[in-house]
Amino acid sequence: MIKRLAAVLAVLFLIFSAGCITTDASLEKAAKETVDEITEELEEMAEEMREAGHVILSANGDAKAAEAALFELYEDTDYSISILYADADEICIAVYPDIIKDSVGKDLSIYGTDEEYYAGRDIALTNYQLLESGFYSSVLSMPLYDNVKFAGYISDALDLTKMMDKAEVELRSDFGYSLWVVEPSGMQIYDPDAEEVGLNILTDTLYAKADVRAAAEKICAEKRGTASYSLVENGHVSVKEAAWETLSYGGQEWRIVVTKVTARDSTALENAADEAAALIVESLDETAEEMRDAAEDIEEANGNVNAASKALYDLLDDAPSIISLVYADADEICITAAPQFMEDVAGRDMTIYGIDEDFHKNLGRIGLTKYQTLEEGVFAALMSSAVYEGGSYAGYISAALDESILIGVPAKEIRTKYGYGIWVVEPSGMQIYDTDSDEVGLNILTDERYRAEDIQAAAKLIVSEPQGTAVYTILDAGAKEPVTKDVAWTTITYGGQEWRVGVTSIR
Repeated sequence: MIKRLAAVLAVLFLIFSAGCITTDASLEKAAKETVDEITEELEEMAEEMREAGHVILSANGDAKAAEAALFELYEDTDYSISILYADADEICIAVYPDIIKDSVGKDLSIYGTDEEYYAGRDIALTNYQLLESGFYSSVLSMPLYDNVKFAGYISDALDLTKMMDKAEVELRSDFGYSLWVVEPSGMQIYDPDAEEVGLNILTDTLYAKADVRAAAEKICAEKRGTASYSLVENGHVSVKEAAWETLSYGGQEWRIVVTKVTARDSTALENAADEAAALIVESLDETAEEMRDAAEDIEEANGNVNAASKALYDLLDDAPSIISLVYADADEICITAAPQFMEDVAGRDMTIYGIDEDFHKNLGRIGLTKYQTLEEGVFAALMSSAVYEGGSYAGYISAALDESILIGVPAKEIRTKYGYGIWVVEPSGMQIYDTDSDEVGLNILTDERYRAEDIQAAAKLIVSEPQGTAVYTILDAGAKEPVTKDVAWTTITYGGQEWRVGVTSIR
């Protein structure tokens, strides 16, 4: 049965507060696993630093050899912003990359990374701070010893966003959970919403609401635990459960906080679906405008094939959502194509795609086909722009659209802003985009993945109604357990096609 989300959740402000809900074990388990995963990443980086240190020590202080070792370290690690080697007097000897080249020769004693700093530890991690290079970062550093004598150190400024993004994507894929990371001081060093990074959850006004501040204080004070709190996000109330564990490494502590939404006002999803649809239409409009410009260039070429080919290649450069292009004449014979792997299509009959004069008479200058298998083995919808010469129909340009860019870029914006997933389906049930790319090309009405009763009920509602809301439970590809999703969808009509645009939130 389809359950409609109806009640506005303002009352939740009164009934939810930090720690008043028992958080399920899977949330706590995910927090522990995420700590282990990030610790493993740090350990791998530390091991690469040790190898670089051995190279530097064996080079007996040779600056060029040290720079080469730092280059290798930079190449072998995924999360380095900048790396430097300083000697026992804390003078910078070598760096990589050149963005911090002016550090060479400088006294780095302001950072306090002397022999005493490393006493009792072979790896150190700073708190989140502004570096001299202008980056905010935590710095992973390692002392070097030559026959037990302190010989300097290597320090590596970490790209924490890149490091934590990897863990967050896995959490969202496996469980539908989100991740944020905070120091016990309250300094937030990672959040999927980049605007919250660098804010202090104990003092910033964004977190001033009573139950949010209570949860923040608990998280900063306790090494592990659970809490619940409510937030107003984009004018709507969401209730979140959180579980956290502490990662201790190199003298620093990070609270690794995993959250999930337990209740949400359905109007927030509906508004996000409308916003997603508008972004996709904007993306289609941008591609269509570039296609119209290319069609005009072909019209001005007066049958010059080389000029037509140049217009196609220029269009490829200007429209990133296009995979491939053909220009066909009024008889639907391909005159030229792009890029290079398509050029042997020239001379072929294109009638199988049904893009002719009547197609454009009915749809106007820009038309859109259904998602289909193209002759070159690509699955895509085709956008076409009619070409006219002297007012008479002279053929068309057709573009195979890359849904991972055309829809994927708006989808990323929605995910970053709200944490929602996106899918786009045709009324036939054919799925032309999904946050999980494995589901693209499947039919939500017929594929085995969607055979469960509640999924089928939702699928039938989605294809039959231009907008609505529903709830269903599904085991996503690669996920460890089924998740319940709220969905809201709306419809865009473009170039003769209808697309249902849905946004989903995992409970």
